[in-house]
Amino acid sequence: MENIRKYINYLNSLDLDEEEVYAKEDECIDAVTNKLLSMSENNQKAYCRVILEFIWSYVYPSDAYSALNDIDNYIPSEDENVGVRNTIYFIYHLGTIFSCVNIDMNNESTSLGYGKILPEGFNELYKNTQNSRRKKSPTAKTTEQVDVIRTLLKSAGVEYSSDVNLSKFISWLCGGSADSIRNNGLVPNTGYENEESLKEKFALIGIEYEKGKIKQRTNNL
Repeated sequence: MENIRKYINYLNSLDLDEEEVYAKEDECIDAVTNKLLSMSENNQKAYCRVILEFIWSYVYPSDAYSALNDIDNYIPSEDENVGVRNTIYFIYHLGTIFSCVNIDMNNESTSLGYGKILPEGFNELYKNTQNSRRKKSPTAKTTEQVDVIRTLLKSAGVEYSSDVNLSKFISWLCGGSADSIRNNGLVPNTGYENEESLKEKFALIGIEYEKGKIKQRTNNL
Protein backbone atom coordinates (compact mmCIF):
# COMPACT_ATOMS: atom_id res chain seq x y z
CA MET A 1 0.00 0.00 0.00
CA GLU A 2 2.87 2.35 0.67
CA ASN A 3 3.86 2.37 -3.01
CA ILE A 4 0.31 3.05 -4.18
CA ARG A 5 -0.17 5.80 -1.60
CA LYS A 6 3.05 7.50 -2.64
CA TYR A 7 2.18 7.29 -6.33
CA ILE A 8 -1.39 8.58 -5.95
CA ASN A 9 -0.12 11.42 -3.76
CA TYR A 10 2.51 12.22 -6.39
CA LEU A 11 -0.11 12.34 -9.15
CA ASN A 12 -2.01 14.92 -7.15
CA SER A 13 0.91 17.05 -6.00
CA LEU A 14 1.26 20.67 -7.06
CA ASP A 15 4.71 20.12 -8.56
CA LEU A 16 3.71 17.18 -10.73
CA ASP A 17 6.23 16.67 -13.50
CA GLU A 18 4.74 14.57 -16.29
CA GLU A 19 8.24 13.57 -17.40
CA GLU A 20 8.53 11.41 -14.28
CA VAL A 21 5.05 9.92 -14.32
CA TYR A 22 5.88 6.82 -16.36
CA ALA A 23 8.95 5.89 -14.33
CA LYS A 24 7.10 6.29 -11.04
CA GLU A 25 4.11 4.33 -12.35
CA ASP A 26 6.36 1.47 -13.50
CA GLU A 27 8.08 1.42 -10.11
CA CYS A 28 4.76 1.25 -8.28
CA ILE A 29 3.27 -1.41 -10.58
CA ASP A 30 6.39 -3.57 -10.24
CA ALA A 31 6.11 -3.41 -6.45
CA VAL A 32 2.38 -4.26 -6.51
CA THR A 33 2.93 -7.16 -8.94
CA ASN A 34 5.79 -8.65 -6.93
CA LYS A 35 3.77 -8.47 -3.73
CA LEU A 36 0.66 -9.92 -5.36
CA LEU A 37 2.49 -12.90 -6.81
CA SER A 38 4.01 -13.76 -3.44
CA MET A 39 0.58 -14.11 -1.80
CA SER A 40 -1.88 -16.94 -1.41
CA GLU A 41 -5.15 -16.72 -3.31
CA ASN A 42 -7.10 -15.51 -0.25
CA ASN A 43 -4.52 -12.85 0.54
CA GLN A 44 -4.52 -11.67 -3.06
CA LYS A 45 -8.22 -10.94 -2.83
CA ALA A 46 -7.77 -9.20 0.52
CA TYR A 47 -4.93 -7.13 -0.95
CA CYS A 48 -7.18 -6.07 -3.83
CA ARG A 49 -9.86 -4.96 -1.38
CA VAL A 50 -7.41 -2.91 0.67
CA ILE A 51 -6.29 -1.15 -2.50
CA LEU A 52 -9.89 -0.48 -3.50
CA GLU A 53 -10.73 0.96 -0.07
CA PHE A 54 -7.78 3.30 -0.37
CA ILE A 55 -8.65 4.42 -3.90
CA TRP A 56 -12.29 5.13 -3.12
CA SER A 57 -11.44 6.89 0.15
CA TYR A 58 -8.43 8.97 -0.82
CA VAL A 59 -8.38 9.61 -4.57
CA TYR A 60 -8.55 13.32 -5.24
CA PRO A 61 -9.00 15.95 -6.67
CA SER A 62 -12.74 15.84 -7.04
CA ASP A 63 -12.46 15.46 -10.83
CA ALA A 64 -10.79 12.06 -10.39
CA TYR A 65 -13.45 10.93 -7.95
CA SER A 66 -16.17 12.11 -10.35
CA ALA A 67 -14.53 10.15 -13.18
CA LEU A 68 -14.56 6.99 -11.07
CA ASN A 69 -18.23 7.43 -10.26
CA ASP A 70 -19.07 7.52 -13.98
CA ILE A 71 -16.23 5.36 -15.26
CA ASP A 72 -18.08 3.94 -18.30
CA ASN A 73 -18.46 7.47 -19.66
CA TYR A 74 -14.98 8.72 -18.82
CA ILE A 75 -13.15 10.12 -21.85
CA PRO A 76 -9.51 11.13 -21.32
CA SER A 77 -8.54 14.56 -22.57
CA GLU A 78 -5.15 16.20 -23.02
CA ASP A 79 -6.70 19.39 -21.59
CA GLU A 80 -7.68 17.90 -18.26
CA ASN A 81 -5.60 17.76 -15.10
CA VAL A 82 -2.59 15.48 -15.63
CA GLY A 83 -3.07 13.90 -12.21
CA VAL A 84 -6.68 12.97 -12.96
CA ARG A 85 -5.89 11.39 -16.31
CA ASN A 86 -2.98 9.36 -15.00
CA THR A 87 -4.89 8.28 -11.90
CA ILE A 88 -7.49 6.66 -14.16
CA TYR A 89 -4.81 5.09 -16.36
CA PHE A 90 -3.12 3.73 -13.24
CA ILE A 91 -6.37 2.07 -12.14
CA TYR A 92 -6.68 0.52 -15.61
CA HIS A 93 -3.18 -0.88 -15.10
CA LEU A 94 -4.10 -2.31 -11.70
CA GLY A 95 -7.12 -3.95 -13.30
CA THR A 96 -4.95 -5.77 -15.83
CA ILE A 97 -2.65 -7.04 -13.06
CA PHE A 98 -5.44 -8.39 -10.86
CA SER A 99 -7.17 -9.98 -13.86
CA CYS A 100 -3.98 -12.03 -14.35
CA VAL A 101 -4.70 -13.77 -11.03
CA ASN A 102 -8.43 -14.06 -11.82
CA ILE A 103 -9.55 -11.22 -9.58
CA ASP A 104 -12.25 -8.95 -10.99
CA MET A 105 -11.76 -5.49 -9.47
CA ASN A 106 -15.31 -4.49 -10.37
CA ASN A 107 -16.76 -7.47 -8.49
CA GLU A 108 -14.61 -6.70 -5.46
CA SER A 109 -15.47 -3.02 -5.63
CA THR A 110 -19.22 -3.58 -5.75
CA SER A 111 -19.03 -6.19 -2.99
CA LEU A 112 -17.46 -3.51 -0.77
CA GLY A 113 -20.44 -1.25 -1.42
CA TYR A 114 -18.83 0.98 -4.05
CA GLY A 115 -19.59 1.26 -7.74
CA LYS A 116 -17.64 -0.13 -10.67
CA ILE A 117 -14.08 1.13 -10.80
CA LEU A 118 -13.23 -0.07 -14.31
CA PRO A 119 -15.11 0.46 -17.57
CA GLU A 120 -16.20 -2.33 -19.84
CA GLY A 121 -13.35 -3.47 -22.06
CA PHE A 122 -10.76 -1.75 -19.88
CA ASN A 123 -8.03 -4.16 -21.02
CA GLU A 124 -8.33 -2.88 -24.57
CA LEU A 125 -8.62 0.69 -23.36
CA TYR A 126 -5.47 0.22 -21.33
CA LYS A 127 -3.55 -1.12 -24.34
CA ASN A 128 -4.71 1.82 -26.46
CA THR A 129 -3.81 4.41 -23.85
CA GLN A 130 -0.40 2.83 -23.32
CA ASN A 131 0.31 3.01 -27.04
CA SER A 132 -0.52 6.71 -27.12
CA ARG A 133 1.19 7.53 -23.83
CA ARG A 134 4.40 5.72 -24.70
CA LYS A 135 5.08 7.71 -27.83
CA LYS A 136 8.56 9.14 -27.53
CA SER A 137 8.44 12.05 -25.13
CA PRO A 138 10.68 15.09 -25.42
CA THR A 139 14.10 14.26 -23.97
CA ALA A 140 14.89 17.87 -23.12
CA LYS A 141 14.39 18.65 -19.46
CA THR A 142 11.79 21.25 -18.54
CA THR A 143 14.48 23.81 -17.72
CA GLU A 144 16.17 23.11 -21.08
CA GLN A 145 12.89 23.64 -22.94
CA VAL A 146 12.44 26.93 -21.10
CA ASP A 147 16.02 28.03 -21.87
CA VAL A 148 15.66 27.25 -25.59
CA ILE A 149 12.34 29.07 -26.00
CA ARG A 150 13.47 32.11 -24.00
CA THR A 151 16.76 32.29 -25.93
CA LEU A 152 14.98 32.19 -29.28
CA LEU A 153 12.46 34.83 -28.20
CA LYS A 154 15.21 37.07 -26.86
CA SER A 155 17.29 36.72 -30.04
CA ALA A 156 14.21 37.73 -32.06
CA GLY A 157 13.68 40.78 -29.86
CA VAL A 158 10.38 39.47 -28.54
CA GLU A 159 9.21 40.29 -25.00
CA TYR A 160 6.78 37.56 -23.97
CA SER A 161 3.67 38.62 -22.10
CA SER A 162 4.01 36.62 -18.87
CA ASP A 163 5.49 33.47 -17.33
CA VAL A 164 1.98 32.02 -17.14
CA ASN A 165 1.41 32.43 -20.86
CA LEU A 166 4.91 31.25 -21.73
CA SER A 167 4.27 28.09 -19.68
CA LYS A 168 1.07 27.48 -21.63
CA PHE A 169 2.93 27.98 -24.91
CA ILE A 170 5.70 25.52 -23.96
CA SER A 171 3.08 23.03 -22.73
CA TRP A 172 1.36 23.21 -26.13
CA LEU A 173 4.63 22.89 -28.01
CA CYS A 174 6.53 20.34 -25.92
CA GLY A 175 3.92 18.56 -23.79
CA GLY A 176 3.67 18.46 -20.02
CA SER A 177 1.44 20.61 -17.87
CA ALA A 178 1.68 24.39 -17.84
CA ASP A 179 1.72 24.40 -14.03
CA SER A 180 4.65 21.97 -13.93
CA ILE A 181 6.57 23.97 -16.53
CA ARG A 182 6.05 27.18 -14.60
CA ASN A 183 6.89 25.66 -11.20
CA ASN A 184 9.77 23.43 -12.28
CA GLY A 185 11.13 25.25 -15.32
CA LEU A 186 10.52 28.98 -15.05
CA VAL A 187 10.44 29.81 -11.34
CA PRO A 188 13.68 28.05 -10.27
CA ASN A 189 15.53 28.86 -13.51
CA THR A 190 17.87 31.68 -12.48
CA GLY A 191 21.20 30.53 -13.93
CA TYR A 192 22.77 28.62 -16.77
CA GLU A 193 22.78 25.05 -15.48
CA ASN A 194 21.99 23.75 -18.96
CA GLU A 195 24.86 25.56 -20.68
CA GLU A 196 26.76 22.55 -22.02
CA SER A 197 23.76 20.59 -23.26
CA LEU A 198 22.29 23.64 -25.01
CA LYS A 199 25.61 24.47 -26.66
CA GLU A 200 25.70 20.96 -28.07
CA LYS A 201 22.11 20.94 -29.30
CA PHE A 202 22.17 24.43 -30.81
CA ALA A 203 25.38 23.51 -32.63
CA LEU A 204 23.47 20.75 -34.44
CA ILE A 205 21.54 23.42 -36.33
CA GLY A 206 24.51 25.72 -36.84
CA ILE A 207 23.93 28.10 -33.94
CA GLU A 208 26.52 29.13 -31.39
CA TYR A 209 24.92 29.49 -27.98
CA GLU A 210 26.30 30.99 -24.79
CA LYS A 211 24.51 31.92 -21.56
CA GLY A 212 21.11 32.59 -22.99
CA LYS A 213 22.35 34.30 -26.11
CA ILE A 214 22.89 33.30 -29.70
CA LYS A 215 26.33 34.68 -30.45
CA GLN A 216 26.58 34.02 -34.16
CA ARG A 217 25.70 31.54 -36.84
CA THR A 218 28.31 28.97 -37.78
CA ASN A 219 28.62 26.78 -40.82
CA ASN A 220 26.41 23.69 -40.73
CA LEU A 221 28.39 20.47 -40.45
